[in-house]
Amino acid sequence: MEKPEDNKNEFEWEQNFRQSDDFARKYFQLLRRYGDLPDGEDLITNKLVKIFGEEFVDAMYNYDDYFSDMDLSPLDNPDLDLSDVEDGIDGQPGDDAAETPVEDDFDKDLAGRPGMENIDRHCHELIVTLTQTAMGWCNLYSCLLTKEHRGNGLRVMFFVSRALANISVSLEEMIRWEVSAALARAKRCLDNVNQAIGLIHDMKENNPTIQEVMSTIQTQLIKCADDLGEYIRECRALGKDDMPF
Repeated sequence: MEKPEDNKNEFEWEQNFRQSDDFARKYFQLLRRYGDLPDGEDLITNKLVKIFGEEFVDAMYNYDDYFSDMDLSPLDNPDLDLSDVEDGIDGQPGDDAAETPVEDDFDKDLAGRPGMENIDRHCHELIVTLTQTAMGWCNLYSCLLTKEHRGNGLRVMFFVSRALANISVSLEEMIRWEVSAALARAKRCLDNVNQAIGLIHDMKENNPTIQEVMSTIQTQLIKCADDLGEYIRECRALGKDDMPF
C-alpha cells in the first residue's frame, strides 16, 4: 500500500471540507441566478474562480474523476450483508439478523493490523444502524408526522443521510489509510447525529401520540453517537508504527 499523497491532519481536512461546502453553496446560488443564460456555465465558473481560485475550482470539477476508480458506497458492497434491515417504523433488525457484519475486503486488506478489527466492526455497525434509522424515519415521516412538523422531520432526514454518507466515506478513507481524513469525516458524522438527536428531542414534546416511536429512533441515534466517540478514539489510538508504509 502506497503512502497517500496528501498528508493533512484532521483539522486541515475539516478546513478543506468546509471550503468544499462553501463552494457547493455558492455554486447553487450562482446556478439559480445564471443557469438559464446561454453562457451560464462559463459565467458561473469564472465567478467561482475569482472567489476560490482556479486550482480549487478545477479540483472540485474533477472530483468525480478522482473517485472514478473507487467504490465509495460500502452499502453497495455485495460482501456487506444488509438483509437483516427490516423496513419497520422502529428500524429494528429482523429476528434472524446477524449480530455483526460479515467479513469484507476491508477486513482482508487490513487483517492483523493492531486496532483495526474494532475500527472495522464499529464502522460497519454504524452504517447498518444509520441505515435502519433512515428507513424507520422515512416511514414515520410519510405516515405519522403532521404537516406542521414535516419541516423539522425533513431536517432530521437530512442530518441522518449526511451522517450515513460521512461514516461511509470515513470507512473508505481507512481503506486508503488516510486516518486523518477518516477522523475528520467521523467527527462530521457525529455532528450530524447530534443535530438529529436535538431535533427529535424538540419534536417529541409536540407529538405526544408518537413520542414512543420517536424515543426509539432517538435512542438508536444516541447509541450511534456513543459508538462514534469510540470509533474516533480508536482511530486516534493508531500509532505511527501501525502504518502500512
